[in-house]
Amino acid sequence: MGAPVLTVTLNPALDKTLVVERFDRGRVNRVRESRIDPGGKGINVSKILAQVGYPTVAMGFLAGVAGKHLHGLVTEMGLETDFVWVEGETRTNLKLVEMETGVGTDINEQGPVVSPSALDEFTSRFEARCRTSGAVVLSGSLPLGIPADYYRTLGFVVRDAGLLAILDAQGEALRLGLEAQPFAVKPNLDEAAELLGTRLDSQDDAIRAAESFVSRGAKLAVISMGPVGAVAATHDSRWRIRPPEVRVVSSAGAGDAMVAGLVLGLMKGLNVEESLRLATAFAAAMVSKLGTQACGWDEIERCLPSVGIERVT
Repeated sequence: MGAPVLTVTLNPALDKTLVVERFDRGRVNRVRESRIDPGGKGINVSKILAQVGYPTVAMGFLAGVAGKHLHGLVTEMGLETDFVWVEGETRTNLKLVEMETGVGTDINEQGPVVSPSALDEFTSRFEARCRTSGAVVLSGSLPLGIPADYYRTLGFVVRDAGLLAILDAQGEALRLGLEAQPFAVKPNLDEAAELLGTRLDSQDDAIRAAESFVSRGAKLAVISMGPVGAVAATHDSRWRIRPPEVRVVSSAGAGDAMVAGLVLGLMKGLNVEESLRLATAFAAAMVSKLGTQACGWDEIERCLPSVGIERVT
C-alpha cells in the first residue's frame, strides 16, 4: 500500500452547505437542502484518499465545540489524525449553492489564534510524522498566530526528509513556501494571478504563469481553471488539460480533489502526465457531489476516459 500521505490543514473548518433555489439579498431565503462536512483543504485531501483506500494522516489545529464536532466526524470516517488543540473555536464556513444558476458563494470565518507553544508542539509532531510518511500536502490558509513563512519552514522539513511535497496555498504563504522548492504547487487561476501581480486571461497566460512558478522553485506547477480545466508545466514540458463534461452540483473542494488525485498518482508511480489525468478525473468526480463529501473510485473511473490532455510545444 505504501507509506501514508500526510496532510496539513492549519485552519480546518466545519463546512456547512446550504442549497437555495435562488439567493435574494435582503430577503428570506428558504433552504432546500443542507449538510455539514469536516473541511479545510488538507482534510478534504485526506477524506478523498481514505475513500479510495489510500493511507493518510491529517494534521492541523482544532479548537472548541466546532473542533470537537469536526474531530468526531473525521473519526467516524476512519481517518487517522494528529491534531493539536488550541484555545478558541474552529471555523464554521458557509457554502451557499444556488440551484437556479449553479453559482456557489463561500463565507469563511477567521478561526482560532495559535499560540507559540502550540506552534512548537505542531512542528515537533510534524517532524516525527515525516519520518514515517511517503508524501506531504501543505494546503490552505494560515490562522492567526502563525507566521507567513511557516509553509517554507515545513517545506524544508519535508525536503530534508526526502519526501515529495505538494503546496496548495495563496498570497505570501505560497510565495514564501516556494522557497523550500516543493515538488508541486497547485494554485487556482485567481491565486496565481494575485501572486504574480498580473491578469491571466487565457490558457496561454496560465501556462506562462505555471512556467513562472517552476522558475521560482517548484518542479511541477498546476494551475486549475474551474470548468475550463487546468494547465501544468515542468522545466521541460507543458500541458493543457480538459475535464470531462459532468453535471456540476458544487465546485467546493474540486481543487482539493485535484491535489488528492495528483499525489495519489505520483505515489503509485504514474508519470506526471498520467498523474495530471487522474487528478482531473478526481476533480470532475468531486464537482458532481454536494458539499465537500469525498468522491469514490466508481465516480472517478467514469470520468477518467473522458479527460483530455495535450502537450504544448
